[in-house]
Amino acid sequence: LFRKALLKDSKNFDAIVGLGLSFLGQLDFDKALKCFKASLQLKHTEKVLSYIGDCYYTKAEDEVALHYYEQSLIGLQYDSLRLFDIYKNIGNIFVRKNDYESAEENYNKAYTINPDSDVLAVNYGTLEIQKGNLDTAQERFKSAIHFNNKNDKAWLGLSLVNREFGDIDLSWGNLNKSLDLNPLNQVSLQLAMDWAFRDGKIDQMVGLLENYLSVNDQDAEMSFLQAQILYKIGRFAHAKIEMQRVLAIDPMLNGASDLMSFICESLNKVENRND
Repeated sequence: LFRKALLKDSKNFDAIVGLGLSFLGQLDFDKALKCFKASLQLKHTEKVLSYIGDCYYTKAEDEVALHYYEQSLIGLQYDSLRLFDIYKNIGNIFVRKNDYESAEENYNKAYTINPDSDVLAVNYGTLEIQKGNLDTAQERFKSAIHFNNKNDKAWLGLSLVNREFGDIDLSWGNLNKSLDLNPLNQVSLQLAMDWAFRDGKIDQMVGLLENYLSVNDQDAEMSFLQAQILYKIGRFAHAKIEMQRVLAIDPMLNGASDLMSFICESLNKVENRND
């Protein structure tokens, strides 16, 4: 629709910005940036500057994002929805820079706009973990779950805190909840892998990876990991099927052909014993 509008009027400011927002939603940052910067040639608005900041923020180009966000704040004092996201994102940038005081200052500004945000509560919790305040972090994550019990990142944060408190079973329960809500949460999945080997729960990883691959079946590396685990626990036939998928997706994946050879050798040994 935006493209159709631009065919009629190539200098339609709202259509250019709308197209940019569409590209941003698709994570096509280069095209989004072209649209936003082109719109600035027609009309210089602080909101568009903030959208450019969003692009660079999502690309983790923090210094550039911070520059555009700071420029946008000059004229956005009455746009509360935009201000909330800007202050929240600036806070996240400062967390990544280990400037916890500035991070909290910006989170507090976002909080005055929307104190019931589960996303902001998770950000606060992450900040408190970085500062070593586990009790406060736990309360923040619980608060996020109170606002939205389907926030997978809140359950992940609670899992990390409970692990630090030594409650392994509760920590696993929280982590499984996070992955039930979002099987594609790669931070939760990576944590589950690390803990599974440490806690002797390797079998559990098979189900978690099955859930992930049922949604994202073209991830060769995760499929390869699944095959490795299946091979390790002696499920050679299933490991071979998984490796066939791996090699179909990425035949040059490092170590894949070797693992396939090991699996086939193990299957042959099993068949010879049965004969």
